[in-house]
Amino acid sequence: MFCCSFSLDEGYNAFETEIISWAPRVIYFYDFVSKDEVDHIKGIVNGKLERSKVVSDKNNVIEGRSSYGQFLTADLRTDVVKHIEERIANATHLNLEYGEGMYVLRYQQGQKYDPHTDFCTHNSDDRKKEIDPSCKSFLARGGDRVATF
Repeated sequence: MFCCSFSLDEGYNAFETEIISWAPRVIYFYDFVSKDEVDHIKGIVNGKLERSKVVSDKNNVIEGRSSYGQFLTADLRTDVVKHIEERIANATHLNLEYGEGMYVLRYQQGQKYDPHTDFCTHNSDDRKKEIDPSCKSFLARGGDRVATF
C-alpha cells in the first residue's frame, strides 16, 4: 500500500489518499468530505429529494432503482458544493466542465439499485431519426461516464 497527501493552497482542497490497488485502480480518500460539509448538503436537499431515474431515451423511473435523489444544481450549488466539486476535479485530474454534477442519493430500508443500463442513442433501426430531447444534454457533455467518484 502507498499513502500520499495532496494539498493545494486553499484548505478546503486538502485531502489524503491511499492506493489500494493499481489494477483495477482503487484509491481510498480519507475524510474527503467533512462532517460540516455533509451536514450542509443534507440541509440543502432536505425536502427536495425526488424518485431516482435512470438515463435513457425516456428518462425513466424504474422499479429497480427505488432510491430518492437530487442533483446539486442551480440554487443548490452553494459555495460548499463548489469547493467539493473543485476537490473532486483536483483528485481525478478531470476538468469540472466534464463532470455530471454532484448527486445526493438516499436509500432507506428495502430500497434498491438493481443493475441497469444508462444510455442514450439514436434508434438503431433509424439513424436519421431525431435524438430524444431528454438525451441531448447528456450526449453533449460526452455521454458515458469514465470515472465515478
